[in-house]
Amino acid sequence: MRLGTLNGNLDTDKRGVTMNTIRRPLSLPRITLACALAALPLVTGCKQTTDFTSLIYQANFEDNEWAQYELAEHYASGKEISKDDVKATELFRRAAEADLGWAQYAYGLRKIEGTGTAKDPDGAVIWLQKAAENGITQAYASLGEFYANGSMGKVDQIEAAKWYLKAAEIGDRYAQVEMANRYEKGVGVPHDERQATRWRYRAAKQGETWAQIDLAERLLAGKGTKPNPVAALRWLERAARSGDVTAQKTLAEMYDQGRGAPNDPTAATLWLMMAANSGDGDAQYQLATRLLEGKGTNPRPEDARHWMEQAAISGNVYAQKTLAEMYDLGLGTRADPMAATQWLIEAANSGDVRAQYDLAIRYADGIGVEPDRAKALEWLRKAAEQNDPKAQFRLAQLLFETGRNIDEATFNEGP
Repeated sequence: MRLGTLNGNLDTDKRGVTMNTIRRPLSLPRITLACALAALPLVTGCKQTTDFTSLIYQANFEDNEWAQYELAEHYASGKEISKDDVKATELFRRAAEADLGWAQYAYGLRKIEGTGTAKDPDGAVIWLQKAAENGITQAYASLGEFYANGSMGKVDQIEAAKWYLKAAEIGDRYAQVEMANRYEKGVGVPHDERQATRWRYRAAKQGETWAQIDLAERLLAGKGTKPNPVAALRWLERAARSGDVTAQKTLAEMYDQGRGAPNDPTAATLWLMMAANSGDGDAQYQLATRLLEGKGTNPRPEDARHWMEQAAISGNVYAQKTLAEMYDLGLGTRADPMAATQWLIEAANSGDVRAQYDLAIRYADGIGVEPDRAKALEWLRKAAEQNDPKAQFRLAQLLFETGRNIDEATFNEGP
């Protein structure tokens, strides 16, 4: 997951920082106290369980900051107690003043949002800084996001970059990705390709998959660093082993091309198989093609038909057209002109001009369908409108044979 705060200017995913997404701390140790029931009248709507009454006692009578934090979470979410943002914020404040980092983070966020308290951006900065000093590194990143999206009163990309940089320097990998993007695009900082590569490298070392892929691309292109296809391959393999389909497909291409490693069609096929098993339609189509051709493996037409069908089902138009041809020829399956026509219909409905032309011919000649001159004219017209010369010629030929003009053939539709 990536941070994204520049109103779409950075190619990242948005990371929310509302109360619902605060990471839960370690579970609070419970104690059973006979007198805990005395605290119940203080809380309206509470489910009277021993564990929960112990939590209430610790928060209210022992000033246990972890109990205050957890009870605040209950008030904030309405879990086991009536939702009350004012009480939640007050409990977060008490735990924050006891120097609990997570509470400082939560209290700072609520001051930004004005949840259970008045909005106070200046006060939020103080508490989020305290949280960061207590090891909650995303507090700095949250400040960066708030300055970037205008939550602090106005959009200030320079100030946003300052806080993201603080988070990045103490190891927040999402902030490291954000800084890489900012240096690449010159947002809040000067444009600097070397710094962009440096921050992607630091995030990649921490296991951030997209950073590993982006770093590999930069190593291949020599962007912000010297070209190094061997290192690029290594980073892609790390991302691919974590299940990233983009990395798996790129690795297959590199092994086919012999970039970063000797040419190895077998390895390429194996990586494509991993991507195909993840449901990627493009990988399924590429794998099916290799299985048909025997590239990196022995020819396996039946397996090829299976993967071609999976790709076709996912909407891959090339797979739909190839599958139609396989059914026509009986490759990996028995010949089935009707099935071939159905897959051509799918491809034609997606706007593929070749499929539209082929489908028109099948309707004209009755291949896999009953002959239907009207549908043949309809599909020829669609292909002809895409400037396909064969379709234009055949459409004119059919109209001449039937003695009809273009307006009649379009069934009173507009041009």
